[in-house]
This record gives sequence, C-alpha cells and structure tokens, in this order.
Amino acid sequence: MKDAYERIRLLDERYAGRFSRHGGGSLMRPGLEQLEDQLRHLTHYTVELRDIVEELFLALATRPGGPPPPPSQDV
Repeated sequence: MKDAYERIRLLDERYAGRFSRHGGGSLMRPGLEQLEDQLRHLTHYTVELRDIVEELFLALATRPGGPPPPPSQDV
C-alpha cells in the first residue's frame, strides 16, 4: 500500500501542471497541438495509474490471509 501511494503521489507530481483543473475562464481555446499534447499526457497518466491499481489489487489478492473465519454454527 505504501509503495502504491508513493507511486501515485509521484505520478500526480509529474502530471500536475499538464492538465487543466478548471473548466472555463480562458477566452482563448487551445489549439490542435495543445489538445494532442494534453491527450497524450492523459493517456500516459491513465496507463500508469491503471498499472499501479492493478499491481495493488494483485498484491492484496495474494497477501497472506489473517486468521481463518470462525466455523459456521448451523443448527
């Protein structure tokens, strides 16, 4: 968990300034080249994030379990 958190934090730091965090406000629309750059960055971010989450799920799924569940008391 700690490793996944650190990787997500570093990923966010790398891409923090590359995405607009607010909708409008600017009178100028981004050009095609800017949109392509943002799409490329978003694609890389999404792929890396997916890999981190997948590794986290696999680590949790293969983690040694705790104590066995109590036996059921069917009467």
